[in-house]
Amino acid sequence: MVTFDSCMDSKVRSMSISEIKACVNKLMFDPDKAQTDKELFTGVILRSKKQHFDFLQGFTKWNSIGSWRQVDSKGEVVKAYPNEDNITFEVEFRDTPDERVGNKLMDLFGEFNRRIVKEELLYTRTMPIEESSL
Repeated sequence: MVTFDSCMDSKVRSMSISEIKACVNKLMFDPDKAQTDKELFTGVILRSKKQHFDFLQGFTKWNSIGSWRQVDSKGEVVKAYPNEDNITFEVEFRDTPDERVGNKLMDLFGEFNRRIVKEELLYTRTMPIEESSL
């Protein structure tokens, strides 16, 4: 059974995928008493890879279109990606005042990406929420 302390104290690289998923869900959906600050987690992933995030207990998602360009050191466009089919997903969660949970989630999703999703860069972020009905 995962606990707040076991999730926060474990080295992410030594965790199994099932432990990573369990810790993500624990930290996001079953907050510890130390988790008092409202935060919003956002992730963006190619629609073709969305199944990798079905383990999340809950989220808001919507279809989104991404545009970006790969640029070389001289500023020349090497390759353009004008209309990528993405899914954007958000989860409101509670962080600790020193933002340890948000930082741990970044590490957990980073390792999950490295082993499972395999995106060059998995876009994730957290940001404070001032007011919320949750």
